[in-house]
Amino acid sequence: MYNTSWWAVLASVVLAVAPVWGQGLPDNQHSYDPTSPQRLGQSGMTFLQAGGSARAEALGGAFTAVQGDPSSVFYNVAGMTGLSGITAYVNQTDWFVDMALSHFAVAMPLGSMRLGISFLSMDYGEIVGTQLLQGADILHPDAVAITGEIDPAAWAAGAFLAVPLTDRFSFGVQVKYAVQDFGAGPNFNFREGSKGEWVREDMQDPDSPYTFTDLNVHAWAFDLGSQYDTGFRNLLISMSMQNFAKPKEFFEGGLEFNLPLTYRIGLSTDAIEMLTGQPSPTQTANLYLEAVDGRDVLLDAAFGIEYLIDMSAMSPGVAVALRGGRRAAADKVGHMQQISGTVFMEQVFEVDHTEARRDADGNIMRDGQGNPINLPYYKPVIDDKGYFEDRLSLGAGLTLPLGNIKVGIDYSYSDYGPEFTSHMWGLSLMMR
Repeated sequence: MYNTSWWAVLASVVLAVAPVWGQGLPDNQHSYDPTSPQRLGQSGMTFLQAGGSARAEALGGAFTAVQGDPSSVFYNVAGMTGLSGITAYVNQTDWFVDMALSHFAVAMPLGSMRLGISFLSMDYGEIVGTQLLQGADILHPDAVAITGEIDPAAWAAGAFLAVPLTDRFSFGVQVKYAVQDFGAGPNFNFREGSKGEWVREDMQDPDSPYTFTDLNVHAWAFDLGSQYDTGFRNLLISMSMQNFAKPKEFFEGGLEFNLPLTYRIGLSTDAIEMLTGQPSPTQTANLYLEAVDGRDVLLDAAFGIEYLIDMSAMSPGVAVALRGGRRAAADKVGHMQQISGTVFMEQVFEVDHTEARRDADGNIMRDGQGNPINLPYYKPVIDDKGYFEDRLSLGAGLTLPLGNIKVGIDYSYSDYGPEFTSHMWGLSLMMR
């Protein structure tokens, strides 16, 4: 038997309606279709959806139904209820083209609750800045000048609370403040030259050849999560919603964009206990299955398996884990796949329609002959081909005691396709 609570019912209802409420619908779409091409590429601040755990990414990102791991805060904050003492966690990701991500979290118990803080940052590596030259054809190879290195910043800090509402149902919430700053950028107008080429035309400013705009954005975002222990052979059901926030814009009057809202539902179980009815005292074979629905990416799924060996008979407190996982994207629009937060564009596009270009006052811009300057708008060429494209992840973990501290070391390798692999290292310290 277990205690019921209206809080558990309320939390379940919120997470059940969240994906429909939060994802929203494009202006030209009247029903929710998770494979619609209109949903692609709608989000900004996408560093928020990059994986933050070596253990999780080794499992293909299927981590919503994990309990007692400090990196759960980056997937399902409700999983933090499984922690027993004060815990610290750090993870480093070697991303592609010299980019890197760092994740950090600290949690502590407060009665039956768990509260703490989290932090993540994105290092974009070395980026060489360029600037279009005045009067130059934008398609000419010598149309730009190097201005030096660009040093963009992207980070998010959060505070979370995870509560076991009953002996089987847990709920968590996290509030985050996210920032993305690309520095100040010049504003340019373009005009069509006498030979049909596009050239830069500086804005009319008596004090400067062009004006600058600060390209930065900040946002408050929320994460919600729940976990339910069915009581049947260690089977857990979980749901989470991440990065719920208001639409933002980089500068006043600019185009609005949404944060990468993501909804997950997952299952986990110990295969040994599921088959035999009894847990093994020395080994577990954890299975994880998860469906992922993001605001601007195709519906996809993740699967992971973790084989854990307790080696306390040889050395007390030592355990070794081997992990593997796959992440697959449902493909119904040519070759667009979303793999672990990154959209790979292999799609053919065609012109959908054209619209007249307008100046800052809303007037139609015209060329030297008085004809309107039209800009093309593209759409993906849709075919009827539907298949699953998957990517492989592998990893391992080591747990060992260090006095009163339980140390966890994790590594993962993920293959996202040609010229795109990722390495992750994670370290956790848990006071026992």
